[in-house]
Amino acid sequence: MEQEQQRIEQFKEEIAGLGLRAPGDATERPWFVGGVALVVAAAVAIFIGWWGASGTSDPSQQIPYLISGGSLGVALAAIGGALIVRSTMARYLRFWFIRMVYEERMQTDRTVEALARIEAALGGSAASTAPQGERAGQTS
Repeated sequence: MEQEQQRIEQFKEEIAGLGLRAPGDATERPWFVGGVALVVAAAVAIFIGWWGASGTSDPSQQIPYLISGGSLGVALAAIGGALIVRSTMARYLRFWFIRMVYEERMQTDRTVEALARIEAALGGSAASTAPQGERAGQTS
């Protein structure tokens, strides 16, 4: 457990040594807030279109309200939804990537430890089973 904590601290130091700034909310929040604002504007545009169309029973006067308010509202909602998805997916994928790197390093550490245990269990027999040229540090 202590080795895992030590490895986590080493990972944090390596990340800090890269000189990268953490993306945090400063880069993602404007996209999310813009998306929410566009979805709210879409609801307002649709409501205004409905309100204008509800004031008359003549379809020729209702259709312009419904087309302008409805199409503008749908477009704003689609763009706003895309911005919301963009911001949340960027945050999730950043977390996923960091987690993947961490898990890969942990798996590498476990593999190295297992190989060290195997080497210790074999003792010096691994060196004695090497071909003659490799034991002397020579390659053929």
